[in-house]
Amino acid sequence: MGGRKGAVAPTVVVDAVLLYKDEVVVTNNNGEKKVAVATDSVWCKISTYLNNRMSGRALHTFVHKDRYNVKEKLGFPSQKPILVSRKFNDEAQPSYETADSFSDSSSDEQNFMPTKKFVITFSADEWQQIKPQETIYKLNEKSRPTQSTRTYLTLAKNTWTPILAEHFWIHNQLPCCLSFNRAKVYATGSSYVSVIGRCTICNSLFKGIIEDVPPENARVLMKCTYSGNFNDAHKLLKKRRLIGPAKTKVIDSIFNVGLSCETYRESEAGRLMKIGNCEPAIIPTGNSLRALKSRKLANDRRHEDTLSSLAIMKMENEYINVIHDIGYDPFYVYYYCAEQIHLYRGYCNSTQIPKLIIDATGSVVKKFRKFGEKKTNSLYLYEALVYDSTKKVNFTVTNMVSEKHDNVCISKWLINWINSDVKKPKETVCDNSLALLSAVVQSFTQYTSLQVYIRICSDLLTGELSTNSHLVPWCFVRIDVAHFLKICTQWAPLKTVPRRVREIILRVVGLLIKCKSLIEAQSLLHSLFVVLVNETNGIDGNGQETPCEMNSKILIDATSTGLVLFEQQFNDLLAAAETEDEARNFLEDEYEGLNDYENPFQSWADNIHNRSKGSIQEGSGINPLYLPTLAPYIIKSMKLLPLWSGIMISIFGYGDDISTSAAVESSFKKLKTVTFKHISIPIDLEHFLENHIKSLKGAALLRSSCKNIVISSLPEPCETIDDSHSCTSPTIISNNLNENDNMYIENRTKSPQYDALYVVERPIIKNSNTEESHDNLQTKSLQFIKILPGNCTIEESRAVESWDRKSKKERKNNSYLNPNPHLRHLNISTAKNKQTLPILKNGSRFAELKSCKSREGNLIFSNTCAFDALAALLMVSYCDSYKFATAHNNMYKHVEFLNFISNIITDGVSKSTYSKRADIIITFMSPDVQELEYGNSLVTCDATMSHAINTLLSGIPSAKEVTECISSTCEKSERSIMYLTYQIGKEGRLDDLQTFLDERTETDFINCPQIGCENLRSVKTNISKLNLFIDILYWEGENVVVSSEAANIFLVRLCDIPPIIICETITYELRGVIAFSQGKSKLRHSIGHYTTYAKRDTRNWELYDDLKIKPVPVKDTTIVPCEFLLYTYNLNLFFLQLFYINIHDNGSLNLKI
Repeated sequence: MGGRKGAVAPTVVVDAVLLYKDEVVVTNNNGEKKVAVATDSVWCKISTYLNNRMSGRALHTFVHKDRYNVKEKLGFPSQKPILVSRKFNDEAQPSYETADSFSDSSSDEQNFMPTKKFVITFSADEWQQIKPQETIYKLNEKSRPTQSTRTYLTLAKNTWTPILAEHFWIHNQLPCCLSFNRAKVYATGSSYVSVIGRCTICNSLFKGIIEDVPPENARVLMKCTYSGNFNDAHKLLKKRRLIGPAKTKVIDSIFNVGLSCETYRESEAGRLMKIGNCEPAIIPTGNSLRALKSRKLANDRRHEDTLSSLAIMKMENEYINVIHDIGYDPFYVYYYCAEQIHLYRGYCNSTQIPKLIIDATGSVVKKFRKFGEKKTNSLYLYEALVYDSTKKVNFTVTNMVSEKHDNVCISKWLINWINSDVKKPKETVCDNSLALLSAVVQSFTQYTSLQVYIRICSDLLTGELSTNSHLVPWCFVRIDVAHFLKICTQWAPLKTVPRRVREIILRVVGLLIKCKSLIEAQSLLHSLFVVLVNETNGIDGNGQETPCEMNSKILIDATSTGLVLFEQQFNDLLAAAETEDEARNFLEDEYEGLNDYENPFQSWADNIHNRSKGSIQEGSGINPLYLPTLAPYIIKSMKLLPLWSGIMISIFGYGDDISTSAAVESSFKKLKTVTFKHISIPIDLEHFLENHIKSLKGAALLRSSCKNIVISSLPEPCETIDDSHSCTSPTIISNNLNENDNMYIENRTKSPQYDALYVVERPIIKNSNTEESHDNLQTKSLQFIKILPGNCTIEESRAVESWDRKSKKERKNNSYLNPNPHLRHLNISTAKNKQTLPILKNGSRFAELKSCKSREGNLIFSNTCAFDALAALLMVSYCDSYKFATAHNNMYKHVEFLNFISNIITDGVSKSTYSKRADIIITFMSPDVQELEYGNSLVTCDATMSHAINTLLSGIPSAKEVTECISSTCEKSERSIMYLTYQIGKEGRLDDLQTFLDERTETDFINCPQIGCENLRSVKTNISKLNLFIDILYWEGENVVVSSEAANIFLVRLCDIPPIIICETITYELRGVIAFSQGKSKLRHSIGHYTTYAKRDTRNWELYDDLKIKPVPVKDTTIVPCEFLLYTYNLNLFFLQLFYINIHDNGSLNLKI
């Protein structure tokens, strides 16, 4: 085929170019002639000369490609003829499209240039990928005004060229970079497929032919010739563009397998190359792979700005209850999921001493620019983790990524987590970071700083405070032994001593860590200081062992065999400390003048060090442990003695001898080497959160899974054994702390209800044994208030200051001038405070809902939005439609779901409501139930609205299809239709909804299928006089022959939905819309979120969302993703059909039937 005739004859173009020869040919500084660049004005001049029948760029291409030997006519030196120019442009040359021409090796072209002949074999799978497909092209020719398109057979776009290029390399191992110009497919003719390409470096020509149409599932042969200067040295290194399967393979290797760009190049070289081969053009360069990786990451992001991406991510259904708080300056993000909260609650119910491990790590998240301006500081990942020593498992409970790392930022994160209504841990382990320790004290104890916590510990150890006092900290704060010992190994004096000396000293520090009393700690510390300050050891002039010698032996033996065997020797060193009370008195003397020091334990250690200097004595030997410069380091480390040692175990009554945070270190190792094994870290924040949250959810579910666990009833969080204490009435149980009477103090382990101290002013009570005091003398004292956990203090911590002014629209809906249909259904005799038309809380709102009791045990629900949205719509219909409410009351005893709704409207939402919801969901909706640890079960309610309607309202269908034969001998049949399905027309509107219902209720006739009956059967659809559900199905475009699963959700303004429809003289009024926000898959049955838009008045609409606290007024112009509509029988309009009103001239009304 010659193609279309050109607009200008080639000879005319050549003559026009020659007219402007002086401007077309330019000379550079080296005297070399070149064609003028495409942007030169000469090409516009030539185009104007040709009456603009050929563009300037086309003219430049014409000359640059040397069409019709125009360069030679312009004075350029003649070049060696190349097969490519003649083959691509001279249609008179012999064709390669026949088998005869392919085998003819005597042609001039093949004899003139080096030629290779080979046969490429495509496997059946490869041919399935590239086999010809029909392609429609637009046609815009004046000669064919009626024909707008034309169909061609072409090989699969972007697929066949990478496969063909790889086969070319396998056969030839040439550095040529093939660029394929075309691949024509002929349904009839001597050849089936013809492919032409050329090397972009040496201009060698490739041609391949498939002669016959191949059979199905068979290998396909392509006969190929390659002619040109391919044997000449290729001075340039060009690469093929990554498209189709080659690009898919690269993306899969880098993102799914986790290969780096250079590793991928190396693996491809090992697969394709042999020793001595040049680098193939089909192996991409490292820069191109990195650019592809960067573009792929950018395309996967929600927004080019990281903070904007995070804000979008937080509002998605998948993360709305996972990402809890985001800060800008400083940047931080808190995240934890419902599975983690429920798992931690179950853990707390199974142990009396909840333990938390907290740590931070870096190098996992890249720094980023906040809104393209200021770059963040280094981002650390903080993690709080539980290690269940009974079950030997650990799980993460909360995480934070932050650029600021002070105690304020960390404590805000922990307090945010506590506000999810979880118990505070009674023991917390972390590293030696003062910021982290201070944040833990502020978040989990009743004290405001680490310094106050240390002073309270010193008072408890010295007996100034009773161990049964309510002042005992609520949480035992401890330092990880590995972190503390690592700090000790970094002490500068230890780096200059022999290894054995360093080992002995560090082992003594290890014994200090395991000390459980101040007696042991003082004995070890005194011996250590005596050894460190004495330069000599051995015996003195009297032949007696020096104090240094005696203490050296004790320390060496103790570090070898332990402290137990030498407990008596340590006690002998303390003349006045034979009993614990005497030791306390001794320590109280040491505490004299503590006000001069910031830390009591540092003062205590410094006094011991000063006393040890009195044991300096000249000896006969050289003391190898002499290291006086180490003493200041040891004294300084004593500041946090209660945190890194075991001396507080006896005070708290619990805790391991050695505290460790190995579990969180193991979690970080798993994160970096397993979770992100396929991803090079650090990575951007958005992708890190996606992968980490997915891992955390899965890990929490795995940790909570169990087998053969009987679900037992767990006490509700607000339940208490003592009925005399009310959850809302705190009881004062203490008086003035200055009094000696401590009878009011209860044992701490028996009374965990103590949660708050309050400073009040009270008059001093006169005592007969004291002097008279002034009248009205006031003193400050502490009153301890008993507050049950999870009630008053939680509510107080959640209280926020809010702007209470409302818009006119909101005030209108809540005004006393407007009727409230719900009031007629409320049971006002009960004293319980009820909310008007309350919203059922989604089971995923774990911060407010705990596990509920049901017939199946303790259940934790996830994603109950389908149930809640349907219940909200029916509640509004019940209140606003008298006819619906009347019919509802007549049948609610037979439909359990309607009975459930009736109870909510009458009595409000209570704890038993959620138990009833649990029973209904388990009984009717058949959700997935997974047994968890600690006696709970997880119920996943990922149900569609159609499933909810079919199961919960099975007794009240929207219509019934009645089939009846004319003959009385044939049986009459009925079929219940739960909802009608209405397909939106091409206009994308609901205008013809009334027409659809009219056609749907018409009587159809079919042949009777009964054997021997030749009569017709009538098929009639009777719409329910109670309610009518309509499923909205929307297709875009003309192709509807696909699954309804892929149908789009119809977006409609609320005011555009028909408010009234009439079916067979019965009027139905719109009650609301069930909207569906799709998940990422965009399928109708994907996991998303259901909400209800209820129509309360002519123009008043309310949004009922089970993730919100109360109904939200919305405008009737709001665009919603509509999936179902609900219409109910309108009694008011029904009466207007029965009566008509005559208005007399005097204004009176007459009602006539």
